[in-house]
Amino acid sequence: MPIQDYGAVCDISVLTDQSSLKKAQGFFKNSGLYIPNPTYSWLSRSKLIEVRHQTVKYSLIKQLVEERIIYPTHLPELYDEISRQIMFNTDNNVALTDLRGLLLSAHLQLPILSFDSNLLERISKEIGILTIQKFETATNWLTVRNVLELYRELSYTSGKYFLKELENGKDFSKIIEKIAQTERENIKKIKNSIREINQEHDNSKTLQFHYLAWDITPSIIEYHEESILLPEVLQRVCERCIILVANPPESEYSR
Repeated sequence: MPIQDYGAVCDISVLTDQSSLKKAQGFFKNSGLYIPNPTYSWLSRSKLIEVRHQTVKYSLIKQLVEERIIYPTHLPELYDEISRQIMFNTDNNVALTDLRGLLLSAHLQLPILSFDSNLLERISKEIGILTIQKFETATNWLTVRNVLELYRELSYTSGKYFLKELENGKDFSKIIEKIAQTERENIKKIKNSIREINQEHDNSKTLQFHYLAWDITPSIIEYHEESILLPEVLQRVCERCIILVANPPESEYSR
């Protein structure tokens, strides 16, 4: 079962100032905004951190944690370990903070909210990323519920396929193609449902939701080969190969 029903994990670009955080709250009203606990711990020790030339101040985040707007959330040790392994596999070209955020969002089965228009391009240079589907939709709770329902179903289906194909060494893109074919009707159903909801509800706040597969299998294959994890645990790890990234439409970045 998912740990949280609604909300988003914050990319570092959301945490830089009061204005960005207020904007994030506007997209996910009455919902949680989450950050990995290791990131918050690092921030509390250093008081000021910089990731991808973006600065985050502890005083601001601490205040919002106390006001229960932001929730530092436990990242299971296994996912922290995988984050580090991915970082090493990419020669430290992807920030550990980014990887922790992505894996926490996949673990919680929530989107990661980013205001960085180059985030996906930067990560895709180091880790293979394929798009399964993309929606642009109003952010009322009915549409987001549909968005999350599809995400959780895609994750579950993907976990089964990846677990089966890890040993066979099947091409990553072929696995994703098979998953997209399997979920085609479900994607169509959700897409139509979202369209109908958007027609009935006036909401000027919109987000793009990207359903993505990122090829982190090189960083988890050892768990399979060495039988380190039980099959059901490994399947859940394989589900983390699907991520959901939310960002404003391109026109919003210039505002």
